[in-house]
Amino acid sequence: MTLPNGKTIPNAALLLGNGINRYGSPDGGNSWTDLLADTADEVAGLPHIETDRILAENTISYPEFYDTVQMRAFQRDNEFDYRTLKPHISARIGQWESQNHQQRVVDHCIENRIPILTTNFDTVLSRSSTAVQQYLAVANKKRKKSKRQFPIIPQGIPFTDHYPWYSHYSAEKVQDALQDFAIWHIHGIHHYPRSLRLGLTDYIAMTDRAREWLHRSTGNPFNQYDQYHKWRGRGSWLEVFLMKPLIIVGLALESSEVGLRWLLIEREKLHRRRPSLAQPFYFCTVRSLDTVGAGKQALIESLGGSFFKYSSLTALYEDAFA
Repeated sequence: MTLPNGKTIPNAALLLGNGINRYGSPDGGNSWTDLLADTADEVAGLPHIETDRILAENTISYPEFYDTVQMRAFQRDNEFDYRTLKPHISARIGQWESQNHQQRVVDHCIENRIPILTTNFDTVLSRSSTAVQQYLAVANKKRKKSKRQFPIIPQGIPFTDHYPWYSHYSAEKVQDALQDFAIWHIHGIHHYPRSLRLGLTDYIAMTDRAREWLHRSTGNPFNQYDQYHKWRGRGSWLEVFLMKPLIIVGLALESSEVGLRWLLIEREKLHRRRPSLAQPFYFCTVRSLDTVGAGKQALIESLGGSFFKYSSLTALYEDAFA
């Protein structure tokens, strides 16, 4: 990925948010906000105009709004089964289509062996790449999976569809998560509805699990680096998040993303504990759309983050990956 100054960050990982989905479409593209509004209307009877007003006030986070929709659905129908909500959302996300710029980003990362971390639930990135699709088809056929689009599950590692943290999409077998290209989904994958981090309980559970892996797992990489090979997080997205320089693109890091902010804080604390493992991170913005704000800027800078400002969305999502 080319930076505004024409340089690159060696050995970096790319952390992508929903900005890459919204870019390049006159109607906003694959919008999580629109999907949430549609769901609120369908299951809780909240019209779009009310959802827009609630979210525009910025007094409630997306996870809190998801919980609000769920509670409103209970009020509307005592027989409402909350377990149907995630599959409902997963089915809608599965209909999202990829665009040319997403293929360009993924192909660039494959060629340069850049791991991609994403907070998105959708799989438009993996579906945009012919190389990834071809490998998935062969790998899943060998595993006798009827659904060829499911992510790769490494052999010999316990799997749970609630926390598929080792599952990934790739164009070839991943030998080393830190050196090989793969697409890792931090907040869950729509193929596994239970994995989606949607409500506050989901995010709290995620941070509890991450905290256990960071501070209580065997061979914690920052407390017992000589036992790193035994660390539970090896070969997961969490290893990539901790051990690589991060370039953050299309991710607002708003207050509603408290789980990810917490992870960045923990990352910095662990790096300070063992400076030899410390890695930088970079937050990309577009000058004309720069709404970082003083509070967020102070947070990012306190965590050792730096800012890269691109001249336009085209420069960020197309020229940077040419």
